[in-house]
Amino acid sequence: MDVSILMWAVRRKIDLAELPRRRAVIRFHFRDDPPPKCPHYWFVVEPGEDLPEQCSLDPRRDVDLYVETGIVSLGAILEGRSNIEREKERGGLFLSGDPGLACSMDRWLRTSVWAALEGIVPLS
Repeated sequence: MDVSILMWAVRRKIDLAELPRRRAVIRFHFRDDPPPKCPHYWFVVEPGEDLPEQCSLDPRRDVDLYVETGIVSLGAILEGRSNIEREKERGGLFLSGDPGLACSMDRWLRTSVWAALEGIVPLS
């Protein structure tokens, strides 16, 4: 999957009601080999907005949460083929920064509606 398409999907899956009532900046770094054309993305979440602002250039704001992952790991989380805890355990996802944002990622990053269907095969 192209990382820019994946990040547009992530943008739509962020549940703003589960984030703090203040500005929050979340930086994603994709550590795939070879690296994607654009390996860094930021989401700037402002109170009262409908969607987070997605940036592929540094918005020059303090980052609250750093997310290091790979395209397959993040895609598997969104599609319900894996989950945040499993990806952290296997090294496919690393979170650092605001502990509240890190601990609540499973609430503010919703999965696809297809993830709830029976028969979704987990990644091995």
